[in-house]
Amino acid sequence: MIQRIDADKRGMTDAIGDFRQRIRRGGVGMFYYAGYAMQVAGGRNFLLPVGSHIDSETEAAFEAVDLNRLLSTMETAGNRINIVVLEAGQSYPLGEKLGSATGLARVEPSQGLFVAFSTSPGTVIDGREPGEGTSLYTQMLLKSMGIPGRILPDVFRTARAMVTGSSSDQVPWFSSSSSEDFVFRPWRSLAGYDAGRGVQEQKMAMSVARIGCSRQHRRGRLRRRPGSSDWWGGDRGCRSMTPYDR
Repeated sequence: MIQRIDADKRGMTDAIGDFRQRIRRGGVGMFYYAGYAMQVAGGRNFLLPVGSHIDSETEAAFEAVDLNRLLSTMETAGNRINIVVLEAGQSYPLGEKLGSATGLARVEPSQGLFVAFSTSPGTVIDGREPGEGTSLYTQMLLKSMGIPGRILPDVFRTARAMVTGSSSDQVPWFSSSSSEDFVFRPWRSLAGYDAGRGVQEQKMAMSVARIGCSRQHRRGRLRRRPGSSDWWGGDRGCRSMTPYDR
């Protein structure tokens, strides 16, 4: 798994490049991003690295990472399925000042891509400080991934239902052009179940890239949890992440 916490633009683009090399070997690619993002004129979405200084929409192309570039990188890798999850639903603090559109623009994925947002296009989540630990969306997504035998769209439908059942102002969204019946946790992992039931399972390697910001990157007090690969801190609006590497 490739992991970058509090990465600047160079760090993010290097991680994307490394990720592309891995998914070119085949199998399934999963890219998870937790942090700020913004939509600029023309419906382009940008992921905002730590240390970016954006005073106008035109600077986004120089300071941030274009989501279209990420999607194109995955599309041309030649593997069978790629999943992109953006935990970036919180309003960018300078967005209103810049006059940028609310939330992220809708994405129409090309063949083999599955794209998910933590909240619907054009909307943002209440900007109050989230509690310690993972966000509501990521918590529900991880729970749904753990249910055996669920194909990819059903995993995200279940996560959406669990989120909307707990939050009245957050409706996760996803769009897919993939026709593969991929499952995160096959039936055969549970004793007593026949692996032949449900969808036909395929043995495919999974490459994971996880990029996010800690809660305290601006304060310079980033620390590692004892005995864990996770970093923790407290910067407003950023999300900490639960490890997922199966």
